[in-house]
Amino acid sequence: MGLDRGNWPLNPSFATQLSMVCNVNGPDGFLSIRSGPGSEFKAVRKLKRLAIVEVNAKERRGRWLRVLHAYRQVSAGGRGIPLRELPVQGWAHDGYLCAFLH
Repeated sequence: MGLDRGNWPLNPSFATQLSMVCNVNGPDGFLSIRSGPGSEFKAVRKLKRLAIVEVNAKERRGRWLRVLHAYRQVSAGGRGIPLRELPVQGWAHDGYLCAFLH
């Protein structure tokens, strides 16, 4: 399994797509899912690297994508784990999402 930035951005011909949280290795170490499409909106959930999010590629506001659902099958350290649901709906900045191969 690996991240694939070469396939980014999302294919707009598909309404929903899976993406993986990446590029969050800075001081925060997580991606904030927000209540609206912008950093001024309230964070409704924080996801660590390698969480998988289902996004609606057709519902985009600039660099913000609508998140429909999230889950985890790999720990933030990269080890396989049993499926863990991460209930959330909101918006995520596409600079912290990657396509992934599995």
